[in-house]
Amino acid sequence: KKRMVFFVTMLIFLSLTISLEQECFATSLQNKKRTPSVTGWKDHAYKFKDNPCEKSYFQKQFKLAKVNCLKSAKKGNGTAQWIMGLMYYKGQGVNRNYHRARKWLLLSAKSGNDRAQSLLGTIYRAGIGIKKNHSLAMHWLTQSAKAGNQMAQFLLGDMYFSRLKVVTSKDKEKNLQLALYWFNQSAQQGNPQAQFILGIMYWSGWRVKKDYSKALLYIRPAAKKGQIEAQYQLGLTYEYGKGVKRDMKKSIYWYKKASAQGNRQARAKLNDIFRGT
Repeated sequence: KKRMVFFVTMLIFLSLTISLEQECFATSLQNKKRTPSVTGWKDHAYKFKDNPCEKSYFQKQFKLAKVNCLKSAKKGNGTAQWIMGLMYYKGQGVNRNYHRARKWLLLSAKSGNDRAQSLLGTIYRAGIGIKKNHSLAMHWLTQSAKAGNQMAQFLLGDMYFSRLKVVTSKDKEKNLQLALYWFNQSAQQGNPQAQFILGIMYWSGWRVKKDYSKALLYIRPAAKKGQIEAQYQLGLTYEYGKGVKRDMKKSIYWYKKASAQGNRQARAKLNDIFRGT
């Protein structure tokens, strides 16, 4: 059973690290003909100011927002420029146009808007409407991450993490430490994806010292925020008593949470439990 748990855990972890994005990574969403999430996690949503541009946009009055924000954007307002970029990026009140989106996002990013910087980095990383550019992606994500943007911190950590597969041995440790640093920064702000990655690393002992208690400090809050893999992992943790007292009631609770979101492994676990296997 222990070998099976470890194997399943590593499959989850490896599948996560191979994909560029799960819930908000740019490439996988682009492949699904959608656009990456840009507003952040629901508990870190942007709080708009009571001005015509922001108020009309966040109340989803996009036609009015275009008029209001264009005026402010042309006057150099960084937030209005960011919103204009969002509108063209997502096709809200205007026809989707990635070229115009980049134009406004670049102006906003240069003014210091961390959300514009984060989205611009995402665009260059995934090659959305433009050729992929790793250097520019790294530049803008770094600027945004340093400004405290938790989504950019997560994506920057993932960029360093993905480089572990291609850099030379002497650079692996440096990239690993940078990845862990930015994952930690993002996790501390409540990013559930960053929390799950750190949790699964400590749970499995992959490139860090195995520590079930520390893993739970990351996995539990991610699961509570609805991160589906974290919910399944928490179910495993309680089923096998890793870092906690074995508790099948709690295990079933988290398996049900993950299963309700479509996790097949959690559903299979529940079937096995209720069949008594």
